[in-house]
Amino acid sequence: KPKTFHLRTYPNPFNTAITIEFELPNSEATSITVFDCTGRVVARLIEGERKEARVHTIQWNAIDLASGVYFVKLQTPSGVITKKTILIR
Repeated sequence: KPKTFHLRTYPNPFNTAITIEFELPNSEATSITVFDCTGRVVARLIEGERKEARVHTIQWNAIDLASGVYFVKLQTPSGVITKKTILIR
């Protein structure tokens, strides 16, 4: 069972698709949301789904978005982590 609450995005910068890896120390409701630099939500990848205590990996395809800075936010009852990522076309 993981002991940490962790979020990693790679590659960064990315072109089209990015891998989002997150680690949960407890089984809990989890949300992952992507925002642009103005704070507008551009993707809701996970919405309140119960995820097990382990490392999870998901893919996000940003094919319809413009180049720029985006923020991936992992939110659970245990805490919130936000990572900056850069989309380059």
